[in-house]
Amino acid sequence: MSSHSLQVGRLFGIPVRAHVSWLLLFALATATLAGIYFPTYYPQWPQGVHYALGLATSLLLFASVLLHELAHSLVARHQGLHVQGIVLFLLGGVSEISSEPSTPGAELVMAIAGPVASLAAGAVCALLWLPAMLQGHGQPLAAVLGYVCGINLSLGLFNLIPGFPLDGGRVLRAILWQRSHNLEWATRWATRAARLIAVLCIACGAWQGVTTSLLNGLWLAAIGCFLDTTARAGYQQVLIQTRLAGHTVAEIMIRDCPALSPDRSLQEIADQGLLQGACHGLPLVENGALLGVLTPQRLQAQPRHEWPRRTARQAMIPAGELHITRPSQTLLEAVNALTGDNAPPLPVLEDGQLVGMLTPERVVAFLKLQASVSG
Repeated sequence: MSSHSLQVGRLFGIPVRAHVSWLLLFALATATLAGIYFPTYYPQWPQGVHYALGLATSLLLFASVLLHELAHSLVARHQGLHVQGIVLFLLGGVSEISSEPSTPGAELVMAIAGPVASLAAGAVCALLWLPAMLQGHGQPLAAVLGYVCGINLSLGLFNLIPGFPLDGGRVLRAILWQRSHNLEWATRWATRAARLIAVLCIACGAWQGVTTSLLNGLWLAAIGCFLDTTARAGYQQVLIQTRLAGHTVAEIMIRDCPALSPDRSLQEIADQGLLQGACHGLPLVENGALLGVLTPQRLQAQPRHEWPRRTARQAMIPAGELHITRPSQTLLEAVNALTGDNAPPLPVLEDGQLVGMLTPERVVAFLKLQASVSG
C-alpha cells in the first residue's frame, strides 16, 4: 500500500501517507457535497458557500478517518508493536503494524480503539451541533457538524461489523482466540464471517442497483468486494506470520551461492549462466568484503552490446542499498525486507563475512513445506 503513497505529515512520530486513490476520493467527496448535497438541502445559500462547505467537510472526513486509524496505531504502540505508518486510501484508511498482537487481550484493545474514537468524535460533533442549531436553523456550521457527526457514527458502527479485518472482526477473532488458544484457527473463522458478510453486501448491492439506486448498489457491492479481498489477504498474512514464527534465517538460507569478483564482465557472467542458479542474485566480494549484489534485473537493464565491456561492479546493487540480515535473525523480520516488486535476495553476514543468501523463492518453498506439515 505504501509504495503508491505520498507522506503528508507525522502525528506522534507516526508517518501519515495518502495513497493516490485517496486523491480521487477527496475530489469526489468535495464535488458531491458542493454540487449535490448542500445545494439540495440548503438551496438558499450561494454557490460559493456550497463549495467552501464541501471542501471543509471533506477535510473533516479526512480528519475523521485519520483519528480512527491514529487510535489503533497509538494503542498498538502502547502494546509494544512497531507502527510503520498510517495510509489513507479510496475506501478509508489502514494502520501499518509490523506484526500481530501477542495476546487476545491486546488484540481486543487495539480493535476497539478505532470505533471508540469515531463514536467519541461523533458525540463531540453532536454536542457542538446543538448550540449551532439554536443560533438558527440551517446555519453552515450546524450543517457541517451534523454531516460529520453522522459520518463518524457510521464509521464507528460500520467497523464493528464482525468480519475480519474490520475492527468488529478483530474483536470476534480475539474472542475465538481466547477460547481456542489458536490464532490461525480464530483468524480462519473470523475470515469466513467476513466473506459471508461480503457476499451479502454484494447481493444486496446488486438488488438495490436493479430496483432502486444504481449508484448506491454499486457502492455497496464495492464495499463487499473490498471486504472479501482484504479478508483473504489478512488471513494469508496471518498464515505467513504464524508459520514463520520461531524460525531463523539460518534454517533456510542458501549456503552455497558463489561469490564473484566485481570485475567479471557481464558477458562472461551471462555466458556461464551464473545468474540462473537458486540464488537469483550474485554476491560480489572484494578483499573479503561484500560490495554488492548483481541480479538478473540489473543485468538485463544494461545495453546488451555493452556486456563485454561492462563489469558486474558497474551494474550491481551497492551493499549500502541492500538490506543485510544475519543467520540468527528471525525469518519474520527478514521477510519484511523481501517484500516489494523484484526484491533482491538478502545477503546473510556473520562477523562481517558472507555466509549465505536469503531469497523470496526460498521463503515460499519453506511456507509450502510448513503448510504440508500442518495440514
